[in-house]
Amino acid sequence: MHIFPALLSQDITELQTQIKLLAAHCEGFHIDIMDGIFVRQKMGSIELTNQIAKLSGKQLWVHLMVQNPLEYIEQLKIHAGDIVTFHYLPNINQEPIIESIERKNLRPSLGINPKTQIATLKNALYAVDHVTVMSVEPGKAGQKFIHSTLKKLELLNAFKETHEKDITIAVDGGVNAINIAKLAALEVTEVAVTTAIFGSENPVKALKELSKKL
Repeated sequence: MHIFPALLSQDITELQTQIKLLAAHCEGFHIDIMDGIFVRQKMGSIELTNQIAKLSGKQLWVHLMVQNPLEYIEQLKIHAGDIVTFHYLPNINQEPIIESIERKNLRPSLGINPKTQIATLKNALYAVDHVTVMSVEPGKAGQKFIHSTLKKLELLNAFKETHEKDITIAVDGGVNAINIAKLAALEVTEVAVTTAIFGSENPVKALKELSKKL
């Protein structure tokens, strides 16, 4: 499993310190962009994300919680192969969003909210090979892991097997030392982690401890 520390600071100097501290111990970094419309909170920006890409040679996982993802995708200047998560909505045509991400040699990931049922996603899942399962309500750090996420992961794995579809499963929200091994057992291969790392007095030690749980 790959652990992506979720960078929440809006200060580029602090971000530079965090990246330098953790880069040797993780696969990459997770970045949230929220527009204050799709979710209530406003955080992150394209400009800051592009700056982080210059600071780190690690893979980035950019999570767009925005009303108009196409507008943001066009402005991204990050590494080829970086992950870009956009959220599934039943009334939104996801094809142009996927195409826009792929044109930039980035990897599209379908974000699945806690209340979204796997059974409603059949057609949407055929179009991607990466999904981000939200294990908290999007838009706020520090929430507790929603236990029903485990059942959703089981259903997602059943879909993969039934339809012989190769999908990378990522989880975002509430991941900690208590549940990370359970997620790995359910074929989750990427997790975004905030509080369990940055809520510690020693983020490097906390990250290493999470890795040991695997």
